Amino acid sequence: RHGPVLHGRAPVAGAIPLVIYAYNRPKYLTEMLSALKKVRGVENALIVVSLDAVVPEMIAVVQSIDFAPVRLLFHPAPSTASRHGRKDGVLTVKRHWRWLIEEVFEKMRETRGHG
Repeated sequence: RHGPVLHGRAPVAGAIPLVIYAYNRPKYLTEMLSALKKVRGVENALIVVSLDAVVPEMIAVVQSIDFAPVRLLFHPAPSTASRHGRKDGVLTVKRHWRWLIEEVFEKMRETRGHG
């Protein structure tokens, strides 16, 4: 369920997880990561990026992170449809976020029980 930590470098013991929930907006993710790269000590964190879908451009952005260990996750559930057949964005975001927090703080070996 969890991909390997990218860049062949394990996070330091007690690394602070920086959790990023990203949707199909590679430009915004790139801008955010450019700012994050400038943060002192970020190389000692574990960056966890979770995507809603397999989007090659988004995966490429995540794979380009070279300043800290990274773990890429994919939310396993498809978007939630409302009773009218439209996607219910708020419910989809809520389910993804709750799943992500559980994965990071309860299931991932590197961050289980952090904080």
